[in-house]
Amino acid sequence: MDTIAKVVRVNGQLMGEVLRSEACAKCGACSHGLEEKRYYPLPEGEWHEGDQVTISLPDTSAFAASVLAYGIPLAGLLMGLLIGALLGLADLWQGAAALAGLALGWLALKLLEPRLKRSGRFCPKVR
Repeated sequence: MDTIAKVVRVNGQLMGEVLRSEACAKCGACSHGLEEKRYYPLPEGEWHEGDQVTISLPDTSAFAASVLAYGIPLAGLLMGLLIGALLGLADLWQGAAALAGLALGWLALKLLEPRLKRSGRFCPKVR
């Protein structure tokens, strides 16, 4: 997944400015779709304001990020539902257990987020 960015200066640092696409605005899966412009730090190089650079995220990284973002909470929901069913809870309580599992899956994802960001696997690369 590639996008073209314009080199701009933000707070004294050269950054790649990406304008939100129409498809991105409709998705709403992340905060990028809520912002008109997004800025990415540029690695050391011969960048000049006004240059255009390509920022890319390998398709495998985008797929893996989607699997994590949707899979972990979904797994929590299903585990909560399964535990509620195995305990023989009434339907209402099974639903509550499923929602609790969903919340725990979301919490696990939030706790993993800093570690995943540090790994750099899901970070865009400038070419």
